[in-house]
Amino acid sequence: MNIKLCYSLMLLNIVSPIQASEENNFTIETKFTLLDKVKLEKVIEESDNVIEKLIAEKIKIQNDYINNGIPNSEINNLLVNFLAEKLEGTKYAHSNATGEWNGTANSILNQSCQDNNTCIQQTPIYRTDKLDCYTFVNLILALLKSNNISEFKKNIVKISYGAYNSKLEKDDHERLLQKIHYVNRNHFTIPDWTNINQANGFITNFSNSFYGIEQSEITSELNRNEWFLFNLDNSEKREDILAAKIKVFSNNLGIKALNFFDKQNHNDSIYSVLAKNPGFTSEFVRTNYFSVTDSLHLLNVDPEYLQTNLPLPAVVGIVRDPVKWNIKNFIGTEYNISHMGVIYAKEFEQDEVIYRDMICSPKQGDNPRECKVTDYKCGEGDYLFNRQNKCWVILYANATSAYPDNYYYYAKSDGQYACTMEKPENVSSAITTCNRVMSIPLRAYLEKNQAVPSILGIHLENIL
Repeated sequence: MNIKLCYSLMLLNIVSPIQASEENNFTIETKFTLLDKVKLEKVIEESDNVIEKLIAEKIKIQNDYINNGIPNSEINNLLVNFLAEKLEGTKYAHSNATGEWNGTANSILNQSCQDNNTCIQQTPIYRTDKLDCYTFVNLILALLKSNNISEFKKNIVKISYGAYNSKLEKDDHERLLQKIHYVNRNHFTIPDWTNINQANGFITNFSNSFYGIEQSEITSELNRNEWFLFNLDNSEKREDILAAKIKVFSNNLGIKALNFFDKQNHNDSIYSVLAKNPGFTSEFVRTNYFSVTDSLHLLNVDPEYLQTNLPLPAVVGIVRDPVKWNIKNFIGTEYNISHMGVIYAKEFEQDEVIYRDMICSPKQGDNPRECKVTDYKCGEGDYLFNRQNKCWVILYANATSAYPDNYYYYAKSDGQYACTMEKPENVSSAITTCNRVMSIPLRAYLEKNQAVPSILGIHLENIL
């Protein structure tokens, strides 16, 4: 199976040439990309409307759960279930998934990427029209922790930023970056994203043994210097790399950003920023994980035991062997998380569809790929009843890029789903892309990917 996992694509996106956008909302200038501000302002406005509605619905059902006496330990799982289902079908973001811009100068965020700052990427900090695996998890977590749009905006910043500043001494204010800054973004799940959000009190590392199975550990050398500066000294690749990194609204901001990547600009460049924080530039990162084999064993134990003892919901990172993955040759550093999502438990009634599996034929030249979608229902195959004649399943919600790009996903007139290269006409169902937010049983996901030599297992962070 040809796996294209989200996090590796996100990391590669800023060191690869810009490709044609499905939004058609930017143009490439020499060494930087000009974005369409009007279109992105509309994206932010529409995203805010979606977020306000989701928070209002979440609060209502949360209050219903409390009034019905559902234990607090179960409510988080139910809320993540609700949010994942609401976001299901959202298109996958191949580009412009996140940045440092919030539309207007906003006191809630204190500082955002505006004309008076050096802006590297003026794509929105958050959006709901398309998501990658990183922004999907950020969105779920921020929605879960917020009771209004103001809290959401504060939380999305707390979740997404802090990597650089957290490596400084507490009294080292002179070297502190603005909170919303490209270099201060939590680009790496481990250790940046996990450390910051453990400190926020949003997650905690699940490092215990479980059902008698001990976790394994792998160490990788994360060199942020090499990643931030990868191939910038290569005269043949430099312009393409800068065009991919720098995405702004004006030539003035583009020139400022180019100066930020100029080694000769001694006092105000990425080179000087990195040099001021040696603790940030390189470190050995230890990652604990359940191996694929052990994870599959865990998912086959008594569902009632899992239901009682497994910490759900949780953020899941797919752990790779950095040497077998060979990611360093593509991004300049070792790294060992290639994908992330959230897991939660859900009960299904008899004959209810648990998930729709999709298998696509291998790519052969320019020939269209054939994709087959199969329904898996409660009571069939591996999905058996519990004592209440229901199926209890651990689902893995994630934004996936594993399927053919620019193919369409929809329900046909007979109710069966399809993934095709041609956009359908005269269908009553919603049409999205085959690469999208979806939920799949964690066991099915791991079974599909266990043959990939570099995939080691899963890292768990319990959502608090």
